[in-house]
Amino acid sequence: MLSNSRVQRPLVSLIVLSLIVRPCLGQQPLNVTCNTAGLAQDCSGFVTTFCSSIGTDLIAQEDTVSRCFTTSSATKCDLAVWNTLTGSNTPSVQNCETALARVAAICAMGGSGIFVGAPFKFFLQEDTGACGPPFAS
Repeated sequence: MLSNSRVQRPLVSLIVLSLIVRPCLGQQPLNVTCNTAGLAQDCSGFVTTFCSSIGTDLIAQEDTVSRCFTTSSATKCDLAVWNTLTGSNTPSVQNCETALARVAAICAMGGSGIFVGAPFKFFLQEDTGACGPPFAS
């Protein structure tokens, strides 16, 4: 009959190994920066729509794609993605949704998120007013 220590040792080794390997197989760490001023409102309801809309866009180096959503409370939510690298790339919908959902959850006044080693930085900003044309005519 096996002793308890002989049974527990492989189990403990397996648990320790899984703690080491799991982060290597999963997503890179997410760096989030929260805004320290501005309007506090919930823009999380626009994350999926925005991220789905940019998932096929080829974004040139250092270009930004953004979208404004007017809320029911006469305020707006600006969501954007910026290609931080020197080549054209298509953003990951999953990274976009994860980053912006995290920003919405922990940053009352919006902010940004970027995965370590990933080319795209995602932004969420709450503001007063409604969406309109990007330039005054």
